[in-house]
Amino acid sequence: MKFVASIMLIGMILSAPSLALAMSSMPAGTSEMSLVGKTAYDATLPTALGQQKSLSQAREGKKAVLFFWATWCPHCRDGITRMNKNLDAITAKGIKIVLVSIGETKEDVAAYLKYNHVPLDSFLDEDNVLQGPYDLVGVPTLVFVDEKGVIREVRHDFPDDYERFFAVK
Repeated sequence: MKFVASIMLIGMILSAPSLALAMSSMPAGTSEMSLVGKTAYDATLPTALGQQKSLSQAREGKKAVLFFWATWCPHCRDGITRMNKNLDAITAKGIKIVLVSIGETKEDVAAYLKYNHVPLDSFLDEDNVLQGPYDLVGVPTLVFVDEKGVIREVRHDFPDDYERFFAVK
């Protein structure tokens, strides 16, 4: 029995470097990559401005970046600041920014947007209903949806050029 346990231990020690190498070569957000090429999930949610509408209505048949965020997230706050500064250039390229706050109240989100002079409304996903359909593992998450409603990319950073993510892969 000790012999078998010793052989198993040696096998595990010898295979660890290959396992680590294999895991390091996996793309980040592998589960999210399975969303690419699929139709974006649609839901009707309230917004910070008190409306009820669907994500597809907000996209208006245009290319859109669904930006899943939270007011407490420093990377999200930085991303919103950057998007806000570049909003005219982004919209001039026919790209809609659709904010979706995750797990926060209308009051908190509305106050944040007003205080920071963000001219966009935000969906309120207080109950995290979009977490499963969009494989959300954290914020920020940016989902690039084309004009046909097909997901083209999922990212957790804020690129300088959003257009390149709408190219058909």
